[in-house]
Amino acid sequence: MVNKRCMMDKDIEMIYQKLIETARSREITYYWDIATLVGLDMSIEVGRIRIARILGTITTSESEASRPMLSSVVIVKNQNRP
Repeated sequence: MVNKRCMMDKDIEMIYQKLIETARSREITYYWDIATLVGLDMSIEVGRIRIARILGTITTSESEASRPMLSSVVIVKNQNRP
């Protein structure tokens, strides 16, 4: 049986690295793009909830370490807003 916690940690790490890469290059990325990195589908609610939780975890961690909010580089495609 696959450990769900372990999978979530891998998902967080993959997205975290993508956000760092995006921020360093002074670019933006889209929710849909980061979701596909970890095999999530943003067209269904469970995918959107999972991405929100992952980004929330990253934001909390960065805040506790007094670092900028990495999730601010993620926006909604075609709306240009977080």
